[in-house]
Amino acid sequence: MVAGGLAGGCVDPGPPEVFTSGLGPGPSTDSDDGSDPLPATEGTTSSDDDGSSDDGSVPLPCDPGFSFAPDPPGSGTITWVGYTDASPLTYVEMQASGPGVATRGSLQIEGSDPWTWRWPFTDLAPGTWTFSFSHGDPPVTVGSCQQRVLDTGLPPPLPDDPPPATGDCGPGQVCGDMGPGGGTCNDCPMVGSCLDPPSPHGPSGPGEWSCLDSAGCQEGDGICRIWCPGEPCNEAAHPDGCPQGVESCLVSATFDSYEEACASCCESRFHAPTGEYACWDPAFNLCRYPTDCGLPLW
Repeated sequence: MVAGGLAGGCVDPGPPEVFTSGLGPGPSTDSDDGSDPLPATEGTTSSDDDGSSDDGSVPLPCDPGFSFAPDPPGSGTITWVGYTDASPLTYVEMQASGPGVATRGSLQIEGSDPWTWRWPFTDLAPGTWTFSFSHGDPPVTVGSCQQRVLDTGLPPPLPDDPPPATGDCGPGQVCGDMGPGGGTCNDCPMVGSCLDPPSPHGPSGPGEWSCLDSAGCQEGDGICRIWCPGEPCNEAAHPDGCPQGVESCLVSATFDSYEEACASCCESRFHAPTGEYACWDPAFNLCRYPTDCGLPLW
């Protein structure tokens, strides 16, 4: 619970999802038991490669940032699909469309600056698949990559999800890390950090807002739920409305600064009428309408 007593409103990551050709996320399915460990990055291919398959066929289009393990993917293996970016993006998603129904497992987050988001996929039928990465709320697709899936046999079950988050944390570990006792750490290091200067408007309404006294670790996925200050929408000045608020945000657990975590959440809020994102105003430590940062408060 944070000062101000506000409850969050974001959706936690759920069970494996299925994808049908061209339709994006479908109904959830339960993954079977059994697991393949997260493969080492050695042997993976990133978007710096040309996207061609080992059989010398014509390269397929692939935007920067994508990686696959194994590469090329096979129908008889778990395929880990990743996207890397220098910014700590929030509300990330990876969708798959192709010749059949793919099943996606739980998100895993690796590294920081840059960050990599990876998902395991199974039930990838042989043929050409398109993987699309998006972030923000509402989601904005920032890249896509096509891959040829080889016929290597029957699909395996997805790996087991990580254990539920506990207080089992070793030195330097954060939410999502495996603790020394076998559980998953649930520490969010931005807790206890304060805004300087304090914000004039807290997540729950007017009034000075400064420190984050708690956060929620999202079941070992490396994501923390926090609450951030935002300026109320000035409907007279902005009749097209305002971007989604930041009263409840999902951010990377690698942040140790409350201000940086809130800025990341704020700047992920897309405003469709203008095609711009909300801005974080450091003068007030406040999330504001895209063009209002640097202006006096209304």
